[in-house]
Amino acid sequence: MFYFNLFKQDDATGNQPLYKNNKIVVEEDILLKAGQVYSGALWKKTETNDGKPVNMVSLKIEENNFDVSNITEEKKELPNDDIF
Repeated sequence: MFYFNLFKQDDATGNQPLYKNNKIVVEEDILLKAGQVYSGALWKKTETNDGKPVNMVSLKIEENNFDVSNITEEKKELPNDDIF
């Protein structure tokens, strides 16, 4: 499992990213295996754990060890709200 935070770039224009972090440090080596199923999560934060205001998103990736070979994904229409 690994996760990192990306911070809102208020001065982003054109093709520049809306969120980024130039100081990501991983605590251990990360190996993503071809063919392995992973679970991903993205959530937006407006304050830190100690209550300070912040505008960032967090991304978490981890191995999904559930047997997904017999599960079919139901396609749903995406909501119209934008997290950015």
